[in-house]
Amino acid sequence: MQGKANEVISTLAGTHFDIPEPVRTIECLIAPTQTGGIYYTGPSEDFSRPGRMWWSVPKAITEFGTWRELTTVYHEGVRAITCRSPRPCSARSCSTAGAG
Repeated sequence: MQGKANEVISTLAGTHFDIPEPVRTIECLIAPTQTGGIYYTGPSEDFSRPGRMWWSVPKAITEFGTWRELTTVYHEGVRAITCRSPRPCSARSCSTAGAG
């Protein structure tokens, strides 16, 4: 998930989205819960802690496919950093990525 998130941000920043450097870094972590969702928490206001994408992996999941969660990585990675960070990127970014 971290590799895909890094790749997505690198590929889309400056091409499809205006993403300031401080929010281009996100950490991908396994959540302490096991509900199956993936979600984003924003960075600290001073960016000393980057935004984080959390994957709540269900107990039964032991194998991971490269493409299975890819759309979620795009949605919770780039869309989240452009629209939910303390310093959002631009209106263009949010309207391009969609709200919600």
